[in-house]
Amino acid sequence: MKSASFAVLLFVFSSIAFAANEPAEDTFKLSGWTVARERKTVTGSNRVTASVNVKNVSKAPVSDVSVTLTYATGLGEKVFEPITQKIGALKAGESAKVTFVAELVPVFQSYTIAINYNGTKKEDWFGNSDAAQPESKNTPAKGEANVVILGKEASVDKNGTFNGTIHVKNEGTEAASNMKIFVTFFDLRKNKIKDWNATLGDGTLAAGAERNIPFTMPNAPKIYGSYSIRLNSDDAPPEAALSGGDFSNVEDVEFAHFKFTHIDPKSSSYKVEVQCRNGLKATVEHVKLEMIFYGPRKREVKRFTHEVPGAIAAGEIKTLAFEIPGLPAYEEYEQRVAYSKSSATPAVAPATGKAKFQNKPDVEVIFNPLTVNVDKVVEISGAVRNGKNVHVKDVAIHMTLLKADGSTLTTVDRNLPAQLSPGQEREITVYVENATNAANYTFTFKFSEIK
Repeated sequence: MKSASFAVLLFVFSSIAFAANEPAEDTFKLSGWTVARERKTVTGSNRVTASVNVKNVSKAPVSDVSVTLTYATGLGEKVFEPITQKIGALKAGESAKVTFVAELVPVFQSYTIAINYNGTKKEDWFGNSDAAQPESKNTPAKGEANVVILGKEASVDKNGTFNGTIHVKNEGTEAASNMKIFVTFFDLRKNKIKDWNATLGDGTLAAGAERNIPFTMPNAPKIYGSYSIRLNSDDAPPEAALSGGDFSNVEDVEFAHFKFTHIDPKSSSYKVEVQCRNGLKATVEHVKLEMIFYGPRKREVKRFTHEVPGAIAAGEIKTLAFEIPGLPAYEEYEQRVAYSKSSATPAVAPATGKAKFQNKPDVEVIFNPLTVNVDKVVEISGAVRNGKNVHVKDVAIHMTLLKADGSTLTTVDRNLPAQLSPGQEREITVYVENATNAANYTFTFKFSEIK
């Protein structure tokens, strides 16, 4: 397998439009939603801190800006009194980070954010899970249906029946018809386990209507890693039906909140907006998203790869945009994610003695104290161990040799492109010329996984 650490994922709890629209002309753009709960007792909920970035994306300044956050159940019921923070004025293009702190907030599954500005104007945003990034609900889809999932409550019972209710709203100006719900279950490695679809409710939703609609899926997997819920319509264009998706918040790198826009009806090119989340505890680099599009009978019609520029820090969510040229008609797609993982902190050379592996369930790189061989070349022997349960490759080591005063003497890079199977160890030696004055060294490393 040529790709690095990858995961196959179709959707994780989608918010879906029935028809593709041009981007809404919002005055604001909300991003960077985070929420953390601080527990001070065994049973108490205690303090909840949420933050979001608010940017004025219009060409004019705005005044009297205030932001109100409301925590809710998956079905839209308020669970805590709204919290309001005042920003004041924002220049065109200016951003402000807003933080909401509250005590004893109950568990919530969704939220809404209302932005009031310029005296009488207002914009509304929502998140369909506690970890979902905010989405706009301001510009109605004129001449079409636009059904979005605002929240949900669902679970698999002991008999293997997946019972749930989704909170939906038709934000279009036309009634939605032939509504269908699609559910997909995945294992812990994000491989698809089971698909199911059915008519949602009576299949219709009036323009502007908001409703909680129950569903029941028989014979659902009792053991699974995650699931996705999305909506579709027989008359919907595929790019609208396949937009959406939310983060599953696993310890991995994942993409969600897809938005496909047909650039020109006369061409087959599409603009894609998406968010990438690094759920690992280490910085990642060379993150690649491979999208595989399928037509009827699961026949592959196109593959497209986008590499994320720069690095993504642990916990960071990055917003991306790119174009896919020449995309034929398709019915569904899969995504595969590859990345290189850096060690969290520089490792320092042992003062004396031979370095030993700690037998962690991770990739370990160790080096012994440096020596100067007979050719007056600094020699540093070490080894690499793959403690993971997946294959790894492309171990890249960056070493910094230090003078006695701690300043940098020189740096050297050493790559180990060969694959390492789970549990495998391999010796490695680094040679550095013109470095006999080196007193010590530090090093970092990164690698790619193959799942």
